[in-house]
Amino acid sequence: MLVALATFSLIKAIRSENKLNMWWAIPLLCIGIILSFKGMPLWYIFPAVLSLFIATKIRMGQIQVVIFAVLVELIVLYRNGISLTNPDIIPALLSAFIGCFIFIYCGTLMFANKEGESNEISTIFQRGSLMVMACLIGWIAALWVTEASVLESSFFEIILSFRHNPRYLSLLFIPLWYSHLLKSNSNGLSFEKKRIVLVIAISSMLLINILVLSVTFGERGTQIIGTHLNKEIGDDDDILFISDSQLPMHRMYSMHLTLDPESDGDNIAFWRASDSNWIGELSDCNEFVDINWIIIDPPGNIEVPIGWVAVDFDGSDVINNDYRLYTWSGENERCA
Repeated sequence: MLVALATFSLIKAIRSENKLNMWWAIPLLCIGIILSFKGMPLWYIFPAVLSLFIATKIRMGQIQVVIFAVLVELIVLYRNGISLTNPDIIPALLSAFIGCFIFIYCGTLMFANKEGESNEISTIFQRGSLMVMACLIGWIAALWVTEASVLESSFFEIILSFRHNPRYLSLLFIPLWYSHLLKSNSNGLSFEKKRIVLVIAISSMLLINILVLSVTFGERGTQIIGTHLNKEIGDDDDILFISDSQLPMHRMYSMHLTLDPESDGDNIAFWRASDSNWIGELSDCNEFVDINWIIIDPPGNIEVPIGWVAVDFDGSDVINNDYRLYTWSGENERCA
């Protein structure tokens, strides 16, 4: 919805006789909200605007898309402290381009008959969309390389675990559509000549998507535990999540959906790997002063310190038996 609103506002701003009009403020606001969703700093708005301005002034062909994708990937990796000689850089970039092809062109534009003559506004939207595409491709590729480096894992294992990351490219559906709809004498995006092929493609993608979703999200252990904690957790109780999974943040997000569905709670969940000094952090009572719940994510035989008691929760019989939930015994103050 934000992308649709930003696209509509850009069309109105460009078509307005007054070039300095209020329509320009809406896309900036939408970019800020989108950045906030991912916890990114708002100053990213400035390079985003600069990139879009550059895109309107140069031809955005395949070579330019590749160049900008590589630049963004290298910049993000440098910021993340990853060596720019990492051998995964090129495979990650190629994989991101494949993801772009699957998530955008296979899903929307490959089978459309795009008629009409390009004009100034349609060209602006096409070039701007290609610039955003290049930046997202480079960013996704950098994410994969960063995860592989931090987790000391095989790049192809990371691709398997985080194969859903190219979904961000679907944000380009609307501006790419409009880059064709805004052409002179455009009849829209017609699928008349390729209807059967389109139906087969959409059906195949739906089946593949069902398969991907069924194996990507894995067990619903944290969601079930979150449902239990929703009824038991106090306003100031924090959670320690012990997990060696490659998807710990996703599982914490899943827990948040059922633990705090209205997002109005003040509880904080901390993630630690089993081989970290999390027991020492509990004892120090500095950052973990308000921890009153511990969740153990399988696998592994992880022992908790004395004073913590296991909690039975509804639904434990339908999830992996290695999921465990502990709470402080309450016999005395943990951080007295």
